[in-house]
Parts: sequence; C-alpha cells; structure tokens
Amino acid sequence: MDLICASEKEGAKVLADGRGAAKSGDGFFLGATILDDVRTGMTVANEEIFGPVLNVMPLRVRRNGQRCFARST
Repeated sequence: MDLICASEKEGAKVLADGRGAAKSGDGFFLGATILDDVRTGMTVANEEIFGPVLNVMPLRVRRNGQRCFARST
C-alpha cells in the first residue's frame, strides 16, 4: 500500500482504489487497483508489486514501448 501512496505523491492518478479492502485476522488484503499516468521514473514503475495493481503508462512512440517492455522482462 505504501507504493500506491508513493505513486500518488509522484503524480499518478488512482482510477480504481483497492486499499479499502477488508482487513482480516490473518493479514491485509488489497483489492484491484488501477494507477494512471505512471511514468518510467516513478517508484511504482520500477518496483515489483505483489497484488492486483495495474500501472497505465503512456507510450508516445512505439520504440519507447518496446524499450519499456524489454526492461521489464
């Protein structure tokens, strides 16, 4: 959940917020979350998130999209 808060501070927009998911006696649960306007330099774009979080990143040129994909594999 810290990465979602950090992404907001860095300028991302939360379109679907799963942070309101219920706490249980066994731990914390995160619902589906969608972050828009994520940039490559943001923390959330460079850290692995264990949970249902989708980062939407604008890619203006096809070549930039290919480079971004190559870095993530």
